Amino acid sequence: MKILIQYPLYGGIGGISRYIENFLGEVNLDTNDEIILLTNSNFDEKIRENIKVIRIPLSANRWGLFLWSIRSRQIINRLIKNKQVDLVNTHVPPLIPALLLWGCSYIVTLHGTLELHEMGRKLNPLERFTRSILESIILHNSKKIIVLTNRVADEIKRYNLNNNKISICPNSVDSNYFKSKKTQKIYDLIMIGRLVPEKGSKSIPLLCKQLVKLKKNIRIAIVGAGQDFDYIKQQLVEEIRNKNVILFGEKKKTQVKAIYQKSKLYVSCSYYEGLPGTCLEAMSMSLPVIGWNKEFYDGLILNNVNGYLIKTDDYMEMCKKVIYLLNNSHLLLKTGNNGRNIIIDKYDSKLISIKLEDILLKYKR
Repeated sequence: MKILIQYPLYGGIGGISRYIENFLGEVNLDTNDEIILLTNSNFDEKIRENIKVIRIPLSANRWGLFLWSIRSRQIINRLIKNKQVDLVNTHVPPLIPALLLWGCSYIVTLHGTLELHEMGRKLNPLERFTRSILESIILHNSKKIIVLTNRVADEIKRYNLNNNKISICPNSVDSNYFKSKKTQKIYDLIMIGRLVPEKGSKSIPLLCKQLVKLKKNIRIAIVGAGQDFDYIKQQLVEEIRNKNVILFGEKKKTQVKAIYQKSKLYVSCSYYEGLPGTCLEAMSMSLPVIGWNKEFYDGLILNNVNGYLIKTDDYMEMCKKVIYLLNNSHLLLKTGNNGRNIIIDKYDSKLISIKLEDILLKYKR
């Protein structure tokens, strides 16, 4: 089986990138199996030697993704014509690369839906209608649909899809790599992810300011890049100057792991996720996890077990739980260990890779 994985935004801390990276790192390829990763030319992370990588430049302007998708389609057409690819696995969102796979045999891995997107930002009627049409076209034209959670599987049934067409394969984490060791904790908490509104970028300064008021010597690590990086920097000028907040920007995987290692707990203000990869990484690193009470955390963050779910936008309650954990070292250790056990039992990349292999490498057109 020769499979091409299409995702234009590979690299960095994004959850979709980690999903693909974990699979590529664990997949067992037979003699007749081959995997090609078709992505951008902006990353320098290592890929296994037996995984071929095709890189297409991706510009940051408004036409960048569209132009990347056109070029991607040209390459895929050529590979299919030359019998170098049997099947394409495209990852959504973004929608455009999948939309341009007309006439191609593809499996779509759906990381987010219209309903999940609207948790982060309400769409106007035209945007909602357009996105709904695009999702429907992509899903109906796919040979199979992989979703990360049961909730997403239920959501897309509104498109009148055949249930046999849908498979559930959650996000995962390499628990051998993201493994804690005894070291000095420098940061009280880590907040990590893309700095965009749907991921809670507007909420981060509000939370940080309240935490600093309640705990004068608190140290907060913020890791990630995005459209609101400068906004957060401007809102937290005093906190950054006083070293209550350390704004790291985008970091490589090894650097991210080091920051997890030096942090006591993980906090997220995100409103929109499929199955949050950074939360899985934090749990694997034995960090307690705290987030808004959103459906995408169902079964992942368990109240009083491995962390806490907080009523959305209740910043004071989130602050109270953060400080409560920081002031109780025994509970901090217990909840962190509980999270690590959940990862090993349900979300380890070796376990999930076997399931994904069964869907992709054993698929017959």
